[in-house]
Amino acid sequence: MTTNTAPLAGFGVGLPLSRLYARYFGGDLQLLSMEGFGTDAFLHLNRLGTNCEDLPEIVLESPAERDSTLPT
Repeated sequence: MTTNTAPLAGFGVGLPLSRLYARYFGGDLQLLSMEGFGTDAFLHLNRLGTNCEDLPEIVLESPAERDSTLPT
């Protein structure tokens, strides 16, 4: 019998990875525990397109980023 489980399931990495992804996209993940009520998760993300990835200069000046309609 085979099961289709995620490779990291059950190891406690879901919330930390979710926070890393949120921070990568310029946001954050916050967990608030309220005694007697439970736990709430708040995911804050900026609109995509306003943050740039921190790439090395050589990548930012690569030929793929140049306008191909201009004569060389």
